[in-house]
Amino acid sequence: MPGGRPPRAQRGSYPELAELAAWFRQALGECGHSSINALVQRHTLDKNKVYEVFNGTTLLSLQSTRGLAQVLGRDPAEIDPIWLRAREATDLRLMADENEGRPAVTSWAEIPRPELALRNVLDALTSAVEQLPYRLLGIAPPPLSAVYVRQHLRAGSAEGRPQRGQEPGSRGCTARPRGIVRSRHAGHRRGGPQPQ
Repeated sequence: MPGGRPPRAQRGSYPELAELAAWFRQALGECGHSSINALVQRHTLDKNKVYEVFNGTTLLSLQSTRGLAQVLGRDPAEIDPIWLRAREATDLRLMADENEGRPAVTSWAEIPRPELALRNVLDALTSAVEQLPYRLLGIAPPPLSAVYVRQHLRAGSAEGRPQRGQEPGSRGCTARPRGIVRSRHAGHRRGGPQPQ
């Protein structure tokens, strides 16, 4: 009589775990163990969890699944894409099971409001978008959406790109003085001593 666990009334296997279970059964046959029971007795493994993985009834964590693959003498990275597909399919099944009893949403008014934590995050993000990243002394800051910033855009190419220290649009070697650089946006001088 071959070794192994006697059959019993068990829950059905999940179709999304079939590929993972088949991979483990093939790896078991290739590594030289005669049965799952022989594998469990040779290595200190949780017998119930190993049987559930081989039967396609449970999905272990990625770390545990990689460890089981390594026990079978396989490269742990080999199991990653199979585990990810099984995890994604399991998540989709669980979401479908959750939404099964809920009525279908047919309009925007029927969509439930998000939880308080999510609403707080969204409110913080919308207010942060309207704030300037710095304070203006003595002036009430305007909303960021009301500030106009002129952008100087030009077509770029490998041979037409100005070199460092070269004026845009010029082809010669005229370099800017390093001490003072004019800002086009505010007319301030940067890089040198500031007027008092």
